[in-house]
Amino acid sequence: ILEHEWDAVRRLMWDFVGLVRSTERLRRAQDRLALMRTWSEELYRTSKPDTDLAELRNIALVGSLIAASALARRESRGLHQMLEYPDPVDPPSETWCSFDGDRAYVTLIPLVPEDL
Repeated sequence: ILEHEWDAVRRLMWDFVGLVRSTERLRRAQDRLALMRTWSEELYRTSKPDTDLAELRNIALVGSLIAASALARRESRGLHQMLEYPDPVDPPSETWCSFDGDRAYVTLIPLVPEDL
């Protein structure tokens, strides 16, 4: 079952958070990843933890952070295209993500010329 769920996260990330993105697909991905995080965390607490379960829990968390980061960006940059925001924003920015409980926090920090 863990292999099935891990594959579901992989497919979800490719289909909803891949190279071509939209706000709607990213929000859907966040909702599904939240369910996967809840399920894997509950399983982690109620069963004997192992490497596969820890990996599933971690990949669902990382997927959530990637989706949150993509939603925070109002631009297309490099190969990642946001359908609603086709152009890059200048100056470019770094994205800092963290998670606290069930909430992802994203901070965009504009890069100054000496950082580039």
